[in-house]
Amino acid sequence: MRSRASRLRPVVGALLTTAVLVTGAVTAGSSVAAAAPRPDGTRLSFAFDTGPALRHGDEVRGDPRRSSGTVRTDGPALKRAKGVSGRALRFPCLSCGRAIIEVPDRSSLDPRLDAFSFGAAVRFSARQAAGSMNVVQKGWHDEPGGQYKLQVDAGVPGCVVHGSAARVVVLGPASVADGAWHTLACRRVGAEVSLLVDGAVVATTPAESGHLANAAPVWVGGKEIGTGDPDQFRGRMDDVFVRILR
Repeated sequence: MRSRASRLRPVVGALLTTAVLVTGAVTAGSSVAAAAPRPDGTRLSFAFDTGPALRHGDEVRGDPRRSSGTVRTDGPALKRAKGVSGRALRFPCLSCGRAIIEVPDRSSLDPRLDAFSFGAAVRFSARQAAGSMNVVQKGWHDEPGGQYKLQVDAGVPGCVVHGSAARVVVLGPASVADGAWHTLACRRVGAEVSLLVDGAVVATTPAESGHLANAAPVWVGGKEIGTGDPDQFRGRMDDVFVRILR
């Protein structure tokens, strides 16, 4: 795998270190709540409905096909399990090692200044969610060009959208580590970033994040294998998506 340094490209605009943090706040009448994703804006989608367990190097078929990914693991497989509808993937247990899906960088996965949304359906218990888990991520926290990330820390979901203007962090008001399926999504429309749980906006903040385009892959279920801080997802995952909403 290429080193992180070899993937970097010049920053478009200087990234500021400003972090805007909102926890559990809902803006009444938010334009984010009213905006609906356009089906033709889907740039990455995984349903996980067919096929055997996935091992290191296996292709994960995406829709569209050019958004397909590759399994990266230090041993465990990504196993099939019952999903929201059809099948899902079961990620490794707490003591079972690491496994993620890596989708190569493409410019179509960068929102730039456009509205965009990304997320997945997840299911995990309080024990599985004891630490930090990343669901969908493009770029490191200090990635030239910025970062977007959906995370779950101690069961509480949150969004990070880091562009040329600011690093915007929005945290949910409560844990979703209850063993039931929940659909989590992060959405930026204009100067607002929102977290949605099961289709409802649970936290939002009016903050301009700016231009966002990096040279990093999209990681599903954790960070690059071999890093010291894995943020490995534990539990089941289904219906992963990234949409650019022009």
